[in-house]
Amino acid sequence: MNGSVENSGEEELVEWVWVAGYSSLSTLVIIFNSILFFSVAKNSFLHYSTHYTVLAMAVRNILYMLVCICILLLTKLEETPSVWRETISADSQESELMCEILSCLDTFLSSLLMFYLLGLAGYMFCRSPNPPISPASQTTLKMYGLNSKAMRIREGVWQAPLLLLLPLLCALLVSLPAPLLHMPHPLSVIPGKVVCNTSPNINYQTSIATLAFCLPIITLVLLIIGLSIRRCLSCTGGECISSFCKEEIFLGMITFPYSLVSVAKIIPLLNNHLQRFGLDTTDLEGYLNPGITRAVEGSCGLFLPILLYCLLPPYRRFSSQPDTSDLYQSKRDIYRQSLSTGERLSQVSEDMI
Repeated sequence: MNGSVENSGEEELVEWVWVAGYSSLSTLVIIFNSILFFSVAKNSFLHYSTHYTVLAMAVRNILYMLVCICILLLTKLEETPSVWRETISADSQESELMCEILSCLDTFLSSLLMFYLLGLAGYMFCRSPNPPISPASQTTLKMYGLNSKAMRIREGVWQAPLLLLLPLLCALLVSLPAPLLHMPHPLSVIPGKVVCNTSPNINYQTSIATLAFCLPIITLVLLIIGLSIRRCLSCTGGECISSFCKEEIFLGMITFPYSLVSVAKIIPLLNNHLQRFGLDTTDLEGYLNPGITRAVEGSCGLFLPILLYCLLPPYRRFSSQPDTSDLYQSKRDIYRQSLSTGERLSQVSEDMI
């Protein structure tokens, strides 16, 4: 009797530790991801598609933590039946509708991040390896010498809306079957505690795992390898470190943890398929249960702003200043252009003589 009371007390203590951890993590994620908006707004050199997509990812991180808090609140409410009956009607349709909405939001936000990363990788692969530089005319060299600054990124009007809206549309199409076809899935924020504990639709979950996780991860790996090869070729040509190079490093570093989390989230589904084929299941589900993977994915929302402020100096300045690497590269290229311009002028003068 005393042993069972002690075990229940320990379990309750562990649950409240998880509640305190989620509360602190949510506060930090909301604060740090909100600061990114001030960094981008204050620096006009960050006003292009890459950083607009980063802001969209920051909004996604904030919304994901809010969904986790809602699931956590629902978990604690289910443990107190009296409060649950006062909060939610005894009619099971309301609880089913709530589970369908939460499942839809969970699928939408999880897949949205992978689609944003995929779009960002495709955008970086299609653009030039280094930012443009201002042309060195004779008037510019006479007025400013070699102190000309790096140019602001100018791109087509359609690029930013495409990068922002297309991933939204893809994630919405992937998540809509949950409320429309009544196919929720179990949700967990605390290990061992599950809400909406219904049997998931295997075919639908397999489609999500394939379209929202496996294919984007494989494509991301190939694009990052291609970006690395192109960066090596660019470095051999003399132009290596620039703001575009740092953005590509950021993409590779932020893709790695989110890809691992996405793979960990589909381990239970993989075990179900292995059981259906009569094969041995993996032993990873005991260590990477849905509660732990959700906490790790929420922590990655804090990793995003930390990585940006460490790798990209313009985020730390809160003023319209370019990256020092772009400024150095711009001065160096202007110097080269000035030398070539001077050589051409001297050659023309010799020909005239």
